[in-house]
Amino acid sequence: LVWRLRGNAEYLAGLYDEAIVSYEKAVRLSPNEGDIWHSKGLAEEAVEQYEDAETSFGRALLVDLDNSEYWISMAVVQEKRGNIRGAIASLNKVITSANNGVFPLTMKARLLAKCGRVREALYFLDQAQRIEPLNVDVMRMSKDAFMHLGEHHKAMELCKRINSITGGDYGATVDLVSAYLINGDRASASSLLEQLVENKDLPFDILSRCATSYHQLGDFDKESELLERVLQLSPDDRSVMIRLAEAYAVSGNRE
Repeated sequence: LVWRLRGNAEYLAGLYDEAIVSYEKAVRLSPNEGDIWHSKGLAEEAVEQYEDAETSFGRALLVDLDNSEYWISMAVVQEKRGNIRGAIASLNKVITSANNGVFPLTMKARLLAKCGRVREALYFLDQAQRIEPLNVDVMRMSKDAFMHLGEHHKAMELCKRINSITGGDYGATVDLVSAYLINGDRASASSLLEQLVENKDLPFDILSRCATSYHQLGDFDKESELLERVLQLSPDDRSVMIRLAEAYAVSGNRE
């Protein structure tokens, strides 16, 4: 108990190497305590000793095979080791056993999408949305999946829903612009872009995507203006410099 408590205190203080030593001493004394093995694995994960962490989580599961927290920890470290199939298999133990919340569902969806199984991913995102109907992060993941699949009308519905909940989500708004353009609704895309770029605090990636949208609209003057703003945020970005030079050349506004 003493070594376990000491390990907990060291872990909370960010002293992960020290915590590992303490947990090692604790498991020697109490090898059938799953929580100690799990804590040891978390400390090993924190210092990127992923192979050791997976071994510790495995030992925890030998003690308590039905512990959802252990399976989720195992899945997380398996993904970090590049074992996507193993991570999905571990998540299946959690998802099929009971309602363990949104995280295992969204993690499995993300891993499936990473493997190109986007349609399957949407099934688990739908399950997650049923548990937490107003979870904006789940909506964003679903929106990205629909965009990837080319189901732009569904993506547009989610973009609008995200914006109604958040009061204005930059990423969802840019995706909505893209969906409008793909569907040939240039007027709606242009109107929405005009409103969006009025914000002076747009981050690099959003400004860059807005510039791309103006390029698609054929408004090269506006594209140039936005790329100038992008370059202010990243003055040494050569790719932005090249895009800006090309926009100047097409618009004919600069020498």
